[in-house]
Amino acid sequence: MKLLLPLAAAAALVLSPGASAQKAKSGAAKPAAAKPAAGQPSREEVENASRTLAAMIGGLQSDKVPEQVKSALFACIYRAPLAEISLRTTQMLNQNKDKLNASNTTDRLSAVAAVCGVREAPPGAAPAAKKPQGR
Repeated sequence: MKLLLPLAAAAALVLSPGASAQKAKSGAAKPAAAKPAAGQPSREEVENASRTLAAMIGGLQSDKVPEQVKSALFACIYRAPLAEISLRTTQMLNQNKDKLNASNTTDRLSAVAAVCGVREAPPGAAPAAKKPQGR
């Protein structure tokens, strides 16, 4: 008897989604797509955040990205929420559609780096002189 009650409850749980699936297949009206609750990100925001995070991780793992940029990216991830980084990156990409392609990971990484405070030297500028080291 003790075993029968939990089995019945488990069977009810297992069979319940199946009944809903049969209703959907039989042509029953489907509920409208749920809108995100207040304060919840939209699907587009989540996708942009995913692409932004993937670009950041790729940049951190790349041998071609300078250590200075990697440090700035890591500090940015540590200090700011991904939602904020992604929103600002997406805004930058949208404002610079003529120069940056949001689908291009390298362009997205460049936008993220700018959002995270990485400043490039002007083209043709000499690298900063190293401070002399003491004895």
